Amino acid sequence: MLIRFVVQNYLSIGDELEFNLLPEQYKKTFPHHVYEDKNVRLLKTSAIYGANGAGKSNVLAALSYLQRLVLGKLDVPKSTALLTYRLNDDKISAPIHMEVEFIHNDFSLAYGIEFHNGIVLNEYLYELGFKNDDSLIFERKFENGETVLNVDSKKVFKTKSDAMFLNVVKEHFLENHLPLLRFANVIKKPVVMAAYDWFMTGLYVVTPNSKFASLVEALSDANFNKFANDVLNSFNTGLEKLEVETIPLEEYVSDPQMLESVSEKLHKDPDVRIVLDDLGVTAALIDGQELALKPYSYHSSDNGKLVKFELDEESDGSRRLIDYIPLFQILTSDATVFIDEFERSIHPSLLKAMVRKLLGPDSNIKGQLIFTTHDCNLLDQSIFRQDEIWFVEKKEGKTTMYPLTDFQIRQELDIKKGYINGRFGAIPFLGDLDNLNWKY
Repeated sequence: MLIRFVVQNYLSIGDELEFNLLPEQYKKTFPHHVYEDKNVRLLKTSAIYGANGAGKSNVLAALSYLQRLVLGKLDVPKSTALLTYRLNDDKISAPIHMEVEFIHNDFSLAYGIEFHNGIVLNEYLYELGFKNDDSLIFERKFENGETVLNVDSKKVFKTKSDAMFLNVVKEHFLENHLPLLRFANVIKKPVVMAAYDWFMTGLYVVTPNSKFASLVEALSDANFNKFANDVLNSFNTGLEKLEVETIPLEEYVSDPQMLESVSEKLHKDPDVRIVLDDLGVTAALIDGQELALKPYSYHSSDNGKLVKFELDEESDGSRRLIDYIPLFQILTSDATVFIDEFERSIHPSLLKAMVRKLLGPDSNIKGQLIFTTHDCNLLDQSIFRQDEIWFVEKKEGKTTMYPLTDFQIRQELDIKKGYINGRFGAIPFLGDLDNLNWKY
């Protein structure tokens, strides 16, 4: 679960920006919205508001960038100029800094990285102490043209074989443009592997263009299948259920080169699953057969029979609901799910009902849901605690972020009205539209 995220000099984020899920101690409303860890209390949800162009999406983009950097989906680029805050010359030539604190697999950890023009200048992993000092796991620094690695030699890397292994790591894995955490499975220390696994299985970032690429694999799980179909059916979109059918791979993949490439990968690793397109069609080797696993949707006809449809025949709203199925993760695990533009293609009434259901006293969600939105209908103190609402706005061109608790407000205050009237900032500055000449 996420504790805190800090980012500096990334896109519209010039100065250091912090977002956290730490509840205000004096706030007593909705105690079931708070996760009680042995060391720290954490909020299970947060709604982030702000005007268009304020930088809400860039906060999520920064966390997604860090995730992809750790997981090996991208490397530190040779030039970071286009990633930095570009409205200040000093910022363009300055490094990008990101840090995240989280709880995963019984470890409380802080991981951070600072990089610039193809070089990791600083990278560190600490175990959080809370009541005591944080404990260093590893830290690498780029000094005088060389990378220096420091580790915890008392608890984690304490044997002679560990010392020999670290020399191998320095020689073969500590490349300037690659984060060390990426090689957790090589290092094979539980605390390091827990940090990597959080980025792999504990963090989900859903953008407006995200597709649920693992839909086919997820639907093969009976519990998930039931959950997905129950949820979709309850939304009353006419979509009765999702189902996966198998067809020969060569009947689905018409490009000979692509077919050959996919076939080679399947036979190289029979357990691999290859997502072929945005519809989630997945290639798999099952009982020696090369198959395409294709999801379909079903609707009830006038006579009660189920009629099969392609997923791309569904409305934008129905497909968006399918993309939200990863929310299942927060019901069954301590995963943290970020959703950008939560309301996209979703009716406001349905969105509000979804949020009420997820945050209701009987839901008992185990993970966290954080989302950006423009839907003011959710600005309701009967739904959210005050410390669960954050605002994003630009000041002097830089994205800033602050919680509703920065303001002294009464529990009975209509915060929707207050927000629309500009009491909390983070709303569009419309200017004088009357002066616009729209006659051509």
